[in-house]
Amino acid sequence: QIVNDEYLRRTGKGRNEIVGHHVSEVMGAVTFETLIKDKLDRCLNGEIIHYQSRFTLEGQEPRSYDVTYFPYRDESGNITGVGVRSRDITVPTDAQKALEESELRYRSLFENMQNGVAVYEAVDNGQDFRIREMNQAGTRISEVNIQDIQGRPVTQVLPGIKDQAFGLLDVLKRVWKTGTSENHPVSLYRDDLRSIWVENFVYKLPTGEIVAVYRDVTERKEAEDALRQSEEVYRALVQSSSDHIFMLDRHGNYMASNNC
Repeated sequence: QIVNDEYLRRTGKGRNEIVGHHVSEVMGAVTFETLIKDKLDRCLNGEIIHYQSRFTLEGQEPRSYDVTYFPYRDESGNITGVGVRSRDITVPTDAQKALEESELRYRSLFENMQNGVAVYEAVDNGQDFRIREMNQAGTRISEVNIQDIQGRPVTQVLPGIKDQAFGLLDVLKRVWKTGTSENHPVSLYRDDLRSIWVENFVYKLPTGEIVAVYRDVTERKEAEDALRQSEEVYRALVQSSSDHIFMLDRHGNYMASNNC
């Protein structure tokens, strides 16, 4: 009795070729007997049926559909017919292949990067961020397991992120609000389980998700600190010496001298 324009487009038939005709004339007798008849009978008994199927209409390529059969009731609640909703979920072969290849490239790059990568979803109107994904380098740097953290707020997984001295949470909030990427310089992250020096680059995806690309620079920072401390000790020893100590460059110019 009723068909919409999309159904006419899919079948390639006119409205007068469908309305008033038996479904077996439109879909084919075999299709009617194998896919439709039993579902019509069940729906007329009050059942709702949902399934996915792949089949071929006459003169067309195979298509995949998400289908729901449901009882059609009148104002008194009596079943007077069957309604059918079908959604074409076919993915063209070429497009599907390209999508799979793109996903494979992305996943390979994501997991093999030396830098940590974390993908966050804003929650509580950008006051916190739920962890969507984290690559292998990220879980190693953060000393976490992806199974334990996925879907959890970052403030629970890495509570030190709330430390104002560290400052990364404020960066995440600003980037989410403004969409402007930011570099977060080398800073000390610290909580009860870990203490690491990291630097971050934070940006916003078109989807609204926030990405932090970060690297562990603890070894470099510790080496720089050790060198600075060594230089300070050396300088103190030289300055406190009773001997006159000075340095010349290759041309005989004074480079440094203690106070003697």
